[in-house]
Amino acid sequence: MNQQEPDKDFVKKKIKASNPKNRGVGSPPRAWGERIIKKAAKKLAKLLDSIPDEYLDRALRRLGEQLDATKPMWDVNKKKMIDIPDERIRQDAAAMILAYKWGKPVDRAITAHGDVDDFAAMLEKARNSPAFLSSLQKTVEVPPVLPQPTREEGVYAS
Repeated sequence: MNQQEPDKDFVKKKIKASNPKNRGVGSPPRAWGERIIKKAAKKLAKLLDSIPDEYLDRALRRLGEQLDATKPMWDVNKKKMIDIPDERIRQDAAAMILAYKWGKPVDRAITAHGDVDDFAAMLEKARNSPAFLSSLQKTVEVPPVLPQPTREEGVYAS
């Protein structure tokens, strides 16, 4: 080959060399992601171990106080500010307390794939699917949060 004649595979070699896998450097991206997650988990565990127990107690106490959160609102009839319950703050605090006590609930998602022309046909296929039927039969037993009503509490006056 002459000095002035370019190499025909120059571009392919250049692209191939730019890929870390072909340079012999590093490892596949999935392994990089796993390493990053492991490092982050170690750092988080170390950080959580360094937090004193008194901070946890203070945080839980603060969440308990937030269950009674209110916000001021102008009452047009009384012509003064009144306190009303701040439901968003209360619900967030309750969810955090429950997540601390029982753990965060599992988020489930269903993904359906199939060759169907319309939504009704897809639903009919799903209803006849053995995997769908078995997933409906699996139930999680949740302990009752509220006490069961007694006979007097359960009967309503008409």
